[in-house]
Amino acid sequence: MKTYLIRILLVSMLAVFSAFCWTAYAQKKQSSKVVWEYSIVSISSDNAWKLSELGKDGWELVSVRSEEQMLGNVRQVTIKYYLKRSTETAK
Repeated sequence: MKTYLIRILLVSMLAVFSAFCWTAYAQKKQSSKVVWEYSIVSISSDNAWKLSELGKDGWELVSVRSEEQMLGNVRQVTIKYYLKRSTETAK
C-alpha cells in the first residue's frame, strides 16, 4: 500500500513538472514573434539609389505600385514603393 501511494505521488509530481515545462516552453516560443513596421516611399527614377540605402537600413521591398494622374494636358506618374522591416532591425 505504501509503495502504491509513492508511485501515485511520483506520477503526480511528473505530471505537474511536465505541465510547468510545457508552459515555459510555450511562453518562450510565443515571445519570438516577429513584429513588422511598414513604410510607403515615392522615389523618382533618378534617385533610385535611395532604395539601396533603405535596404542597408533593413527595409525589404514588398510591392511596387504605379499611379497615373492627368494634370491638364500633362500625365504625372508616381511610383510608390511599399517596404517592411522587423522592429528588431530598427533598434
